[in-house]
Amino acid sequence: MSAILGITPEKVLRRVGLSASLVGEEEISVRAETYFRIWDAMYAEADRPGVEMELAMAYAHGPFLPPILPFHVLKPFRWAWSDCPISNH
Repeated sequence: MSAILGITPEKVLRRVGLSASLVGEEEISVRAETYFRIWDAMYAEADRPGVEMELAMAYAHGPFLPPILPFHVLKPFRWAWSDCPISNH
């Protein structure tokens, strides 16, 4: 994700209040609230309009990876999705 968004994982973790040393960990566990805060922090670090669509387009070609699913909870994407004719919301 950092390559697509042009951000560093260390900055994202610091923005959330986590140690940047977690980048080197093979596996970490966080609560759901923190998990979504990390996604919000990635969006904030990218700091450019349309980044949610960049993510959607990058992953539209597959393979689908479940960890990228939360990008749909980002506020701009939720707004765009609510206007989508196939949306169930």
